[in-house]
Amino acid sequence: MRNEVLEKTILKNLQRVDTGLKQKSLMCAVEVEMDRYDLTTAEFETVLAELEDKALIEKWKTLLGDTVWGITDMGRNALKGL
Repeated sequence: MRNEVLEKTILKNLQRVDTGLKQKSLMCAVEVEMDRYDLTTAEFETVLAELEDKALIEKWKTLLGDTVWGITDMGRNALKGL
C-alpha cells in the first residue's frame, strides 16, 4: 500500500539540501519530522525504491565514496503538486 505521507516527507527533506543525504541521515530526519520512530528500514527502503523507480529521487556516490540520495527536477515538480 502506498504511503503518501512518507513519500512527501522524504521529498521535502531531500529538497532542503543540495548535496544529498546518506540513507541513515535521511531516515532519521524523516522519523523526527513524522514523529514516527517505529519506521522500519524495510518500509523506508521500499518507499525509496518506489520514488527512484518514478525518477523522483536518485542516488549517487560522492567523491569520498559515500552513497547519497537526492531529489530530481521531476521530484521537485511533483512536490509542488502535492
